[in-house]
Amino acid sequence: MWERLRKLRKELGLTQTEMGARIGCSLSTMCRLESGKYEISDYIVRLICVTWNVNRDWLVNGTGDMFTDASAALQYTIDDVFNRLKNACRRLTSEQQEAVILYIQNVAEEFSERSHILKQDEKSADPDQ
Repeated sequence: MWERLRKLRKELGLTQTEMGARIGCSLSTMCRLESGKYEISDYIVRLICVTWNVNRDWLVNGTGDMFTDASAALQYTIDDVFNRLKNACRRLTSEQQEAVILYIQNVAEEFSERSHILKQDEKSADPDQ
């Protein structure tokens, strides 16, 4: 698997330092992962796959395409976020949970509004429309 990790990093045009920073690994850890001295944990595999839309089967087994389509990666990311939120909220009081829900709703609404504005800007900038 370490050979594919190196191939991926080079395909992405990243240094070991840059890739490591995105997944929370030091330069020395990245060197050891790419040389096969450290086993690449499932946690690191998941981070890599989510961060760069990498096909897990390709990274782990060498089968399939290097990258997945963005929509599949986005769904995996959303599922992961929901699971992490659910686990974190279990430790909160009901009032704190309600505050988190309201905050997330506000953020989602703001992103939705920004996305709508960006789509309108793209349409107005497109001379074919």
